[in-house]
Amino acid sequence: MEKRFGDDIAALVKEHALGDAAYEGILRYIANIEKEYRADYVSGLKKFLRQSAKAKEHKTEEVLDFYSQAFGVAEAEAIKAKTESSVMRWSSLGSILVCCFMLFMMLVIPALLKIEENTRPKP
Repeated sequence: MEKRFGDDIAALVKEHALGDAAYEGILRYIANIEKEYRADYVSGLKKFLRQSAKAKEHKTEEVLDFYSQAFGVAEAEAIKAKTESSVMRWSSLGSILVCCFMLFMMLVIPALLKIEENTRPKP
């Protein structure tokens, strides 16, 4: 992780004078994020810290904590939405298969009855 994001994080720490503890903290936080969202966290953190530095309303450490918490909530929601989407896809596929099976049975059963009726010996 440090190979991939280390330079970006080091630049952020230096730009906002956060210190080595923040560097290590950000790396630990990134380690807990799903792999597909790690780059989004770093790029979003850059933008968020730069905007908050322009506003100069809060301490950078508070902004970093706020962003990390907000990102964690957004990540959890994204994972939940992905899971729900997968469940919906599988349930839709199941419904389609059941409908196809029922349609097949509706067409086959009358044909089988007609075949049985036509092959029955006549008295």
